[in-house]
Amino acid sequence: MPNHPLHDLLDIFLNTGGMTRGYLYNTDTLEWEAATKGTGAGQAVSVENFPAVISGSLVPIQNDDPTSKYKITDIDPTDGNSYFGYMDKDGNWYIMHLTSTEARYIKGTAAYEDAWIAKGGLAYDYFDNIF
Repeated sequence: MPNHPLHDLLDIFLNTGGMTRGYLYNTDTLEWEAATKGTGAGQAVSVENFPAVISGSLVPIQNDDPTSKYKITDIDPTDGNSYFGYMDKDGNWYIMHLTSTEARYIKGTAAYEDAWIAKGGLAYDYFDNIF
């Protein structure tokens, strides 16, 4: 099995004194939960109510972050105001306007280039109102 940085971390948690036991921190429940390790090839580590499954060298993780599919596209640090443009593979986008005291957002499903050009005059809002 190819070595993966998480395997080393899991070994610390799970292979204590040759015994298969340990705990992982569950960010959903905000508690430490007992981890169990499967046997044989393709071992899996599981924690009850934990949103991750670790198998082999792949780590698929459930992600509830609505911005995780976007990649940075443009950056404009103008006059103490910074603008960051993000797009996904389907052309959906959002722009974050960052000042020294706040961050505001706007998003769309098309015409990113037009929005980026007009970014200074767009109506931005709080993250929870946009996403």
